[in-house]
Amino acid sequence: MTTEHAGRVFLLRWDGPLDGSGPTPSQVAASAVCAGARFLLLDLLRVPFADSGGLRWLLALTSESAAAGIGLRIAVRPGGKVRRNLELLRAGLELHESVARAWKAPLRAARRGPE
Repeated sequence: MTTEHAGRVFLLRWDGPLDGSGPTPSQVAASAVCAGARFLLLDLLRVPFADSGGLRWLLALTSESAAAGIGLRIAVRPGGKVRRNLELLRAGLELHESVARAWKAPLRAARRGPE
């Protein structure tokens, strides 16, 4: 996992399985806020799979980002296992097929708290 900050974007590139390990969702959201980001871009293009712990981590990150007032965009490979799992969640996640498309997408208002 690596992070980059460019202007109003906080980019988190994830390599390897999304399994709930690594920084906590609150740590990631706090880092993005401290960097002055308007949105967090999560690059999952190189993630081979996401287990239930990883999906819980992602849902928690969605809540933490919304509570912090920043948007969350996810770049994930079209047709891959991870994308199918994320679509099955029906959590209203903003999914994009590339980092470039996610970066250039119009800003959506960040949701505040659970719906």
